[in-house]
Amino acid sequence: MKTLFQSIILKSVDLLFESMGLLFDALTTKSLDFNSRASRKEYNVCLVFWSIVYLVAMRYNWQEKLILIWIPIVYLLFSIALLSRRLHDLNWRGWWQLSLWLFPISGIILCFLKGTSEANRFGDVPK
Repeated sequence: MKTLFQSIILKSVDLLFESMGLLFDALTTKSLDFNSRASRKEYNVCLVFWSIVYLVAMRYNWQEKLILIWIPIVYLLFSIALLSRRLHDLNWRGWWQLSLWLFPISGIILCFLKGTSEANRFGDVPK
């Protein structure tokens, strides 16, 4: 029983570090990359991150502060790039995100769609 508990803890820690690495890459080196592919995991990690940022901003009522002006601008830039990369993973062109902006529920559907399992015209399979 003890080894099962230890293995669960180790897998959870590995998943946490992998998710943090994906988030760090998405927010730094891939933040304005419109050409490569983004996996479901990277998309979901970024979605959770921006939801937490939004909830913290609303919790502390930052409406009077300058940061509430910058959060949507930064989010918009990052989300356009991330959505393009996620659509590229599905072998769709990035222009399809215009329909996603009209129907926001379809952005949630992207959390569950599996990308192409081999290299496509947008690049190799993301890790």
